[in-house]
Amino acid sequence: EFDGMDNTAAAAKLAAFEHAGVNEADVFGFEIELENERGVSKYEIKFSCGEYEYEYDIDALDGSVLNHAKEIDD
Repeated sequence: EFDGMDNTAAAAKLAAFEHAGVNEADVFGFEIELENERGVSKYEIKFSCGEYEYEYDIDALDGSVLNHAKEIDD
């Protein structure tokens, strides 16, 4: 959980999984990268679960979901 001190990749991953409503055990192809875009630090996260592919941008400072997408994985 983000508390201003523990802004970790693990917390960003958990935020994305919770938002997507997926269980970590069901996720595959997980990727995470810390980016700085126009002065905003964010984690870019990609993963698949079931027949869907998810992409998330998670704010590295407060853990909020900045952007997300879900599409059929082909």
